[in-house]
Amino acid sequence: MYIEDVNRATDCTLKLSCHDPATKALYDYDVNLMTDKALRAKVNIFMSQKNVRHFVIIENFKYDRKIIDFEAHNVECSLILTLKSGKIYRWEDVGISPVNIGGNEVISVTSTKSVMPYDRRNYPRFPVECDGEVKWSDSKSEKCVVKDISQEGIGILIETTDAPHHKGQPATVTWTETADFDNSGKASVRTISVNAKVVRRQTMPDGKIIIGMELEKKSLATGEYIEWKSKG
Repeated sequence: MYIEDVNRATDCTLKLSCHDPATKALYDYDVNLMTDKALRAKVNIFMSQKNVRHFVIIENFKYDRKIIDFEAHNVECSLILTLKSGKIYRWEDVGISPVNIGGNEVISVTSTKSVMPYDRRNYPRFPVECDGEVKWSDSKSEKCVVKDISQEGIGILIETTDAPHHKGQPATVTWTETADFDNSGKASVRTISVNAKVVRRQTMPDGKIIIGMELEKKSLATGEYIEWKSKG
């Protein structure tokens, strides 16, 4: 499947994941394919003049050049296609180019590689929905909501802050959850703490930030917790 095959996909969603090594910014953007046929035809002519073969054009990509500037830095980007069936395709290291045609700026996404279905997680994720705390490697701490966990990753939600959230940033996430009831009818409390590092982040419309993190190692305690969650 080449990147232009995205044009023929139906009932799908597109996401552009961008990491700027210069600013440490890491963002996911929901994007749509160009629907204006006349403008798309003009862009196709422009791209053919540039001898670009494998590309798609997206139209609703709004970004702040102060945060991430594709023309100024070597930004690392991936395009993620999710079909209604749940199958995922991911193009790594895609080229991102703003194209101005008659005063209209659109974005072309290029890749010369063909891809196979992609699975972002090899293990099922389980919902958590517990208040917790994330402590970053520079000793900054902030409250979070632990959203889900798997054998290899964890997802948290935080308020907008100035704490570091760039790709590769290590942290410790800790939360407490009510577990089973004992014979006396009292609820036991389970406290879980995991070490992880940031792999992606997404800013939501309400300003809150979802951060996806990779667990540094599989501990016995984490494995027991996930097994307990799987039975719940």
